Order: sequence, then structure tokens, then C-alpha cells
Amino acid sequence: MQKITVEKNRENPYVMLYKEPLSDPMLSWRAKGLWAYLLSKPDGWSVYESDLIGKGTEGRDAIRKAIKELEKAGYVRRKRIRNDNGRLGSYEYTIYENPVENLLTKEYPVDKNP
Repeated sequence: MQKITVEKNRENPYVMLYKEPLSDPMLSWRAKGLWAYLLSKPDGWSVYESDLIGKGTEGRDAIRKAIKELEKAGYVRRKRIRNDNGRLGSYEYTIYENPVENLLTKEYPVDKNP
């Protein structure tokens, strides 16, 4: 299961969205809508990918594509979670109001000689 957590300004309980991503021509309407929906939730709110699929008409692949689109634009940070055995498990995503530097490559550097 893919866990998604929202990080917002905790001093502001209203749904106020940063306008830039809503006007970004590189983001699809699907990605913009998912971003807005996730940021409309309470601070620290978490949801699983399966919950998102069940709350709308978009399927699993559409939700995943929108999340990847937001990640590429810097609105989502992805982190790989290890299970209790130390093996790599699912991903955990954090959604941001403003684009941030995508730290995926810093968190998981690629070895030159795998």
C-alpha cells in the first residue's frame, strides 16, 4: 500500500492554495485536481492510494500517473520504506504546497558499479 501524507501550514485551517501549480501548463488537470484535493485535507492527514481510487472515477494507473507528474514538478517527495525484515517495501509520499527540490536522487544515490 502506498501511504500519502500532507504537510501544510499548521497555523491556517482554511483551504488556501498556492496558485502557481493551478496555472502550470506542464501539469495535467488530473494532477492539479489531485494536488488540490490532497491539500484540502487536515494537517498531517494520511491516505492510502486505494482510498483515492475508491473516492473518485480515476483508476490506479491514473492516480499513480498524477502522483509521478507532481513528483517530477517538485510537489511530491517520494521515500522508500523498509519493512520489519529490512527489505524494501512500499513508497511513502509527502505532498507540498510549494514545489521543493526533488530529493529522491539524494536519498537513494545510484551506485556507479551496481
